[in-house]
Order: sequence, then C-alpha cells, then structure tokens
Amino acid sequence: MSSLERLSQDDRDALLSGINYLNMEEIKEFCESHRISYSIHFQKADGSVVKTRDLDRKAIVLDRILHYLRTGSLKEKTVFPTSVVNLKPRRTRVRTTDRIFYGQYRNGDQAILKVMKKLTGGMFKFGAIAQEVIRDCWTRGETPTYQKFATLWRKASDAHHQPNPEYAFLTDLSQRTASSDWKMIRAKKARRVLQLLGRMTCKG
Repeated sequence: MSSLERLSQDDRDALLSGINYLNMEEIKEFCESHRISYSIHFQKADGSVVKTRDLDRKAIVLDRILHYLRTGSLKEKTVFPTSVVNLKPRRTRVRTTDRIFYGQYRNGDQAILKVMKKLTGGMFKFGAIAQEVIRDCWTRGETPTYQKFATLWRKASDAHHQPNPEYAFLTDLSQRTASSDWKMIRAKKARRVLQLLGRMTCKG
C-alpha cells in the first residue's frame, strides 16, 4: 500500500488539492529529506554529471513528489545531454539562425529579447512558457534556432488559456478566489500539506 493510500480520503484530498500551495522553499525541504531531485543537471563530455544552480520547474518537482508518495520510488533527475550544453560566452549579436544552448540562454538577456520580439511580432516575453519550451527542447537533446524557438513559443503561448495549477495564486486569481488574505490562506493550506507529508513514510 502506498503512502497516499494509507491516508484517509479526507486527508488524501487535502494533500492533493493543497500541494500546489507549497512554495519552493517548502518543496525543497521535503525533497532534501527524501532524496528527491529538484535541480537541473547536465552531462559533461567525459560522461560525468554536474549539478547546476538552476531548479526544475515547480510542476516537475511536484510530479516527482507525488510519484514518490504513490510508488515509494524516485524519478530520475533532469540531466541535459552534453550536446545541448555550451558554457562559452555567447556572441554579443544574436542571429535568428543561432542555436540555443544551455549555458548561453539567459532570462532577461536584452539581445535575446530583441531578436525574439522581432520574431514574434513583439509578443515574446521571458517567463514560465519560454522556460518550459526551451527546457523541454534541451531535455530531448535539441538545440533549436531562435527562429524555431519563436515558433514553439508562439504555439505554446496560443494554447495557454489559463494558469498552470502549480501557480496557485494565479489560478485563484483567474477564478476570482484570491482574496486580500490569500497569503494567510496559502500558509494555512501549506501547513496542512506539510503536516500530512510529515506523517507519511514511503517504502521504496
């Protein structure tokens, strides 16, 4: 029987409905105590794997936590293959045909923003969608050009009609349930989830 199955139905519902209200610090603390990865890694040319300072997206980490609670086993960490990694300084000028490597793409980079705005009719912005699109490419071992990235970003942006569930405040805001005391409500829900997680022991 999994850890989730050992909970009462009410507690299980509270955990599953409330887990999105955890912030990353709370998530990281649980992950560290259960050996669940929340960091991005990349493979070097010699085959060794390096842990970076970059964190996986919240949805990916929550999925790993729920998998652990359901099965007692750990999902593999995110490891970008060496073919998508380039830690050398990127050229100052960005061309639409340049390939995007991990280590050279930076949120907020004005040269990247300029070319992406041009390719998307001024629509592009750094954020969760851009991060999701480019990291999914790297995970698959792909280094898209900025032209291709723009196409993928526009497609993902057009399909994004409501906030992702893991962004609890934005979700509540879109559903008009984010009152002025939202932070207090979030903290209360998070405490309940953390109490439930603290009672659970997984066998793997």
